[in-house]
Amino acid sequence: MAVGAAAVVAWQLRPPADSDDDPVSVDDVARVEQAGSFVLPQRLDLTPGRLDEINHDKFWQGGAGHKATFSSWFAKHKAVWAEDSAINVTLSGASDKIVRITGIDLEKRDCRSPAGGGTLFYAPVGGSGEDENIGLLFDMDAPQPTAQDEDGQDYFARRTITLKPGEAETVSLFVRTRRQNCAYSYRLRVVVPGDSKPVWVTIQRDFRLTALATGADPTHPYSPYRALYVGGAASPAQGAFVRADPVVYNNDPATLMEP
Repeated sequence: MAVGAAAVVAWQLRPPADSDDDPVSVDDVARVEQAGSFVLPQRLDLTPGRLDEINHDKFWQGGAGHKATFSSWFAKHKAVWAEDSAINVTLSGASDKIVRITGIDLEKRDCRSPAGGGTLFYAPVGGSGEDENIGLLFDMDAPQPTAQDEDGQDYFARRTITLKPGEAETVSLFVRTRRQNCAYSYRLRVVVPGDSKPVWVTIQRDFRLTALATGADPTHPYSPYRALYVGGAASPAQGAFVRADPVVYNNDPATLMEP
């Protein structure tokens, strides 16, 4: 599955607690963002020095020493990823039999309308790359999001993921929304030979993704926010975030001047 190639950084998440009886073990969960957009509920006015620290220490260096710093900053400001997000999940067979994963469900909860009024860090991804993992895409805006392959087809309608005892497989789970703000989790449907019923294994329960808030004027799509920082493929500073006026900026680089 094609993914954005810009400054890919993975931040480790707390591994979910598995049941000793689960036929599949969730060994590792890492969030993967390609300079992605995110929203803070409050207005954040950063000095040039503080913005420089965020750009260099938290995003573009990407070393192991910066991951915990960014995660802490992100949580402290109650930030939420916007429009697109992804995790890499490493699974392994925890049964003495060969098991089959026959489905992965995205379960939405606590959905609400996307809210403006805070701070948007807008960072669209430029370019594309290839992910060697199994890649599954979920459309959160669908009534029942299904795991889609790179062709937009239901992945599990045509195949399964098979794990031998102790065998590991990493799966990339992508999710997108353009209309909602929802918490969500993933569940694996696992079939063990000889068992009459499938087993459901939960991956994680603390994900949230939001669409961008929309205003009355479509020619100025970021006006619902009180503060705006533009980065990623839209930034003139090699991907680093620069400040913009949310009332004026409309994806034209000429409107990136300070207010």
